[in-house]
Amino acid sequence: MKSILHLIYSKQIKFLSIHIDSLRLVPDSLLCHLLYSKLMNKPQKKYLTKYKTVKINGLDIFYREAGPKNAPTILLLHGFPTSSHMFRNLIQKLSYKFHLVAPDYPGYDNSSMPSVDEFNYTFENMAKIISRFVETIGLKNYSLYMQDYGAPIGYRLFSLYPEKVQAFIIQNA
Repeated sequence: MKSILHLIYSKQIKFLSIHIDSLRLVPDSLLCHLLYSKLMNKPQKKYLTKYKTVKINGLDIFYREAGPKNAPTILLLHGFPTSSHMFRNLIQKLSYKFHLVAPDYPGYDNSSMPSVDEFNYTFENMAKIISRFVETIGLKNYSLYMQDYGAPIGYRLFSLYPEKVQAFIIQNA
């Protein structure tokens, strides 16, 4: 906890004058709230989220995209039973500094929902669809943000194209 807070303190919140050793006196929940408030309430340039769809293997794959295309890309892979909708607030908060892409897998929210007779709903098949999606929209390299079901899909992407993955951000996966 101390090293993570030190990283946040030294790189993000230079104006926050709290000595790291004194943080033990502050309850964790209060400290988290304070750090969240300082990080998330700073002024920032807003990029509108674009809602798009691409055709992958005959399926419509919906995705949200925001941020400058020349910024580092984060591919946001959602969990179950959610969709790219779960990232709507995060996308707005980070779009001033990152290019964010959040697809819906087949069978989720705004993407095509083929029957189980028409589509094999396995992690392997989902990873193939997302791999093709990444190729189709032209992502050359990216960081993977994986939540829940996003992990088995993201790790398969990494095993296929390790040279494209710059970092992992793992949430409950």
